[in-house]
This record gives sequence, structure tokens and C-alpha cells, in this order.
Amino acid sequence: MKVHAYDVDESGLIVEYYLIEVDDEGTPIEEELEHLITAQLPQPNFYRPKWTGTEWIEDKTQAEFDEEALLELLIPSITEIENAEFEIKILTILMEVELI
Repeated sequence: MKVHAYDVDESGLIVEYYLIEVDDEGTPIEEELEHLITAQLPQPNFYRPKWTGTEWIEDKTQAEFDEEALLELLIPSITEIENAEFEIKILTILMEVELI
């Protein structure tokens, strides 16, 4: 049977994903892959999963989630960009004909 397996760094964060063959007990068939974590990631997946040695936890902090949400608010939408470009074109034309 094939399962997803994860190689983690010293802090428990995933550095590589694999699809490996395991026996009926869930042990990798190839000995050199026995260090990989075969415990299934929780569903829905974490944003930054971290292996504690016994379970997966979310490593991303609430402050990081909040910061990303704030940054998303600061990024203009495509419509806002298109509207700004349109306004710049109108202002450029008005300046060229010396109406402003």
C-alpha cells in the first residue's frame, strides 16, 4: 500500500513530501525511508504543519495569520488597479489639453 510520508527538519517542519510503499503495519518497505513521518496530516491541512514527535500541530501563529490578513487588505484588487489606471489616463488627457 502507498501512503504519504514527510521528511521533517530538526524543528519538525516539513522539508520534503513522498509517496512511499508500506507494509500492513504502516512501516516503510525500504529501510532508508523509516525516518519519514507517515502519520496523516489533519484535515483540513494546517497552513504550516509541524511534527512534535507524536502529532501534527499548526506552527503558524495567530499574529502571522493577522499580519497576512492585514497585508491582503493593503493589496489593491484588479478592479481598483484598473480604475486607477483609467483615472490616470483621464488626468493625463486633461493635462495635455490644459484643462487642469
